[in-house]
Amino acid sequence: MIEGDFFRIGKIFWLVKGLLHGKDWHVVIPRYIGSIKIKSLKDIMGFMHNNYWFMLNYDCFGRAVPVMKNNLAKPLLAKDLFTNNYGKLNSTEKEFVSFFINEKVELGLTGSKSIFHEGKDIDIIIYTKKPSEVIEILETLKKRGELKGGISMDNYGDRGLSEKAYAYLLKDRLLEGRYKGKLDYSIRIISDDEKVCTEPIITIGIIKEIKIIEAISPYTTPSIYYGVNDKGEKLKVYSHRITFNELKEGTQIKGMLIHEFNPYLQDFCINLDISKVEDINMI
Repeated sequence: MIEGDFFRIGKIFWLVKGLLHGKDWHVVIPRYIGSIKIKSLKDIMGFMHNNYWFMLNYDCFGRAVPVMKNNLAKPLLAKDLFTNNYGKLNSTEKEFVSFFINEKVELGLTGSKSIFHEGKDIDIIIYTKKPSEVIEILETLKKRGELKGGISMDNYGDRGLSEKAYAYLLKDRLLEGRYKGKLDYSIRIISDDEKVCTEPIITIGIIKEIKIIEAISPYTTPSIYYGVNDKGEKLKVYSHRITFNELKEGTQIKGMLIHEFNPYLQDFCINLDISKVEDINMI
């Protein structure tokens, strides 16, 4: 199980996060309690500490992370949710996903539509070893004028960003938008396989700014970049959050940025997943 899959225990749906997991557990967050969505990291961790502190694991990530033992809950795979819910999609949704259906990829469905069969948007996962082919399709749709805006500015607080930083990130996006003025969509591209945690990620400290100098894999989950700090030191920058996909070279990020050594990326890194980002702009 990887990013976008779910576990279910009773009325709680636990969303699997990332590709790095244990031998007998997966990293999760409580995403839905009944039909109520938990959005912010602060609320997620507050819920865990207050109710499910015994599910917090400290061994792999250098911090408390919610995990689910594989034998405790019913798995709901995004690939199966796509297959089972395809017939319930409306004509516009089917038209949009049809652009990505071919023998080279598999599709998954996540988000509220996969669980509750409702919502005005659609959250798709595309599993492919060739992310560039997905991007080419999206670029073609955009050139035809079929992809425009559609991302609400109301979400910047939930994503832990200032309004200014969020507005910058929304410019010219492909993986989030609106299709034909009707359908809000988000797409995650997964091109790597699940990894097993065998040694811990080591937190080093805080860096206050980083400038993106190379986009290694800007469209995938996780997205990966090279950046330099204010001392000219080269670091990898990564995130599993769709918010930080599509960062462009020259983007400067300021805030309380978590500096760590990540043995799975084999480098010193900035982890944007848990950093407090205060400002983002192009320099």
